[in-house]
Amino acid sequence: MLRLRQTVGKMLALTTMPLLTITSSAIAVDSPAFPDPKNSCICDPQDPFDPQAQMPSGPFKGVCVNSCEQRTAKILSPIQAAPYNPKPGTIAIANVSHKGKFWVAQVPVNGVQDAIYQIEQMFNSCPLCHSQLRFRFKPGSEVILVPQSLSESPTEVRLSDLVYSIEATGTPGAGFNPAGALANLFGLSFRLVSLEDRAQRMIIVDKHKVEQIRLALRPEEKQKLLKNAMLQADRSGMKFMYSFYDRNCTTELFKVIDSSVSYGGSRKKPNASKEPFFYFPTGTFMSKILQKNKLNIENILTRSQQPEIQKVNQLLRQTKHPREALRERGLNNNTSKMISLNDEIKKGLLK
Repeated sequence: MLRLRQTVGKMLALTTMPLLTITSSAIAVDSPAFPDPKNSCICDPQDPFDPQAQMPSGPFKGVCVNSCEQRTAKILSPIQAAPYNPKPGTIAIANVSHKGKFWVAQVPVNGVQDAIYQIEQMFNSCPLCHSQLRFRFKPGSEVILVPQSLSESPTEVRLSDLVYSIEATGTPGAGFNPAGALANLFGLSFRLVSLEDRAQRMIIVDKHKVEQIRLALRPEEKQKLLKNAMLQADRSGMKFMYSFYDRNCTTELFKVIDSSVSYGGSRKKPNASKEPFFYFPTGTFMSKILQKNKLNIENILTRSQQPEIQKVNQLLRQTKHPREALRERGLNNNTSKMISLNDEIKKGLLK
């Protein structure tokens, strides 16, 4: 891993100067989901948990990011949660996304029925795919949502599925190019999103296939996995930058998984420092760029003659597929097989 870090470090040095010229042809985005930078990055003055997020470092440090749409979930203290009347046996967590709004969710501490690893196949190759966790809750233990903005009426919504998705978060000027994906242009948001919203984006809008693997976990591990995911989000805030080789959607999910599972016997925890998960930034921000510009990343990576992109290609060939990583851990076995989310929707199996 140290050798790979050094390789990527050299690549970053190579891309520093070319970016000045490459950026002119980069794919930019001007989404209405960005706050007004003249207004302290505020999205909703009536939202007590608006993070007013700024890029934590890099060339866009201090610039507002698209936290009006993508933001990290936040566990509430008892005092913060009190106005939302949380029910006993639940954890109150803010900034949960559903139907284009942010909600305070009451998450039952022992309500998880299944933990499902989802792989959004973006471009037929997994370094360009997106990993996320789907939590399916037991009947009668659904997640309860209450609007967190004070301008919204306090109506309740119940969800039987919640998705934990770690995504690239950008600024209006960040744009995208393959070299720029390595150059501190993206932050990270640790999101909790309704399955309905994620399915709408991944399948309806982006027309991607979503593979599903039911994790072979013990009952207590399923609850611990959800709790650790929420803790990871709460501790991370929006203060981390995306990293091609050690902080992306897949590396962060496996950190949560490995901290939640008891290994031993047929379960073997691989050496994480030698496990290559090289993944390009993905998520809502990137999806909008791709939709707007009809960008085919695979073609850019394949046809580009830029030396740094050729080196990226070499690393991508080494990356491990999540399916394989789960199998090595003993978490992807005969009980794990599921139909795709696409087929689940077609057959009307989603409630």
